[in-house]
Amino acid sequence: MTAIEQTLNASPRPLTLDLPYATYEPDAIADVIDAVKDYPRWFYGNKWRMLDHILRVIPKGARRIVDLFAGTAVCGNAIKRLTSAAIDSNEISFYGYLRAACLVANNNTFLTGRDLRTLTRRNLRRQSWFWDKYRHILGEKNAAWLDNFSSNIPKLRDPRKRSLAVLIALLCINSHLKFAAINFTPCGDLTGNQNHRLQNADLEADIVAFAQRRLPSLLFDNGQLNEAYREDAVTMISKFRGQVAYVDSPYVCRVNYRDLYAWPENLVLCITGRGDEVRNRFRLNERPSYTRFGRLSSVRMSFHRLFLNSRQIPVVIVSYNTTSRFAISEIETIARTHGRTVMTQYIPYPRPTTIKGRNTRTEEVLLVCLSERRLPKEWL
Repeated sequence: MTAIEQTLNASPRPLTLDLPYATYEPDAIADVIDAVKDYPRWFYGNKWRMLDHILRVIPKGARRIVDLFAGTAVCGNAIKRLTSAAIDSNEISFYGYLRAACLVANNNTFLTGRDLRTLTRRNLRRQSWFWDKYRHILGEKNAAWLDNFSSNIPKLRDPRKRSLAVLIALLCINSHLKFAAINFTPCGDLTGNQNHRLQNADLEADIVAFAQRRLPSLLFDNGQLNEAYREDAVTMISKFRGQVAYVDSPYVCRVNYRDLYAWPENLVLCITGRGDEVRNRFRLNERPSYTRFGRLSSVRMSFHRLFLNSRQIPVVIVSYNTTSRFAISEIETIARTHGRTVMTQYIPYPRPTTIKGRNTRTEEVLLVCLSERRLPKEWL
């Protein structure tokens, strides 16, 4: 019986994990968490509060790590700061992909003063997607300015700077909203009486200030060639040849994660000059094909495919939650079926809800799934 199996047998819910590899010092982890405290986390289900637990199970010797469901990319950004590993980020949503490409894959590309002057210059041939579709939400001044700004983005020669311009605009728009998950009223307004927040904002000043002052603190040059991908997670992991995969898949619940992000996804289309693809401004218009982890009918096969396609990776770390309709024990069984030893940690966590009487407690779960035959000798 291995040390990992002994730990599992001793306690089904260990407070700490007896990992067979070296991990990072608590002080180093605390410094990283402090460095990302102002990271833009406007994204439902982001793992910023879980960073301390996640970073504690990252192997110290890993040379390449993949963040398979990047979301906010806050985990990828923090792991990049902590380790000397190259980081591959993957996210199927365009908004999440931009976050990963600009804030993790990007080491030292910024928007200069000259770039900002180009972006804010008056454009007589500006597009009108924001004006036509969202001026009742953004206000006329902001909608007109965003159309001008987005029409100037193609003038930037560097594609990385073009992506930065798109992302900064999205982050500044969403920073004024109360909720990460956006829904619309029958009249087409943002729920929660949020329209006035955007109408009273000065988005031009916000975007320029973000590019000049906040963006530099979000970037970190780890000296590695980091990559960002927009692929189906199960397909992407089959191509990965690193040592660690961090998996934060959607949970099986009543909410459709993708539909919650119709707002930022459609804003991406408008700001990149593809506003004609927004057929319904209140619904998700672009639906790339991907493996469904958020459906009870397909989640079991999805996890089987994930562990089958990740057999070349020594360490797979799965982040999950007990509110999911798919049991933690099922994931453990699937991982063991594919030859992995599993260590599981449960972390008490407040459940986000505004409904009186509903259970407000849940547990975040980390499953460290090891293929001991493939662990590098220097880790043992």
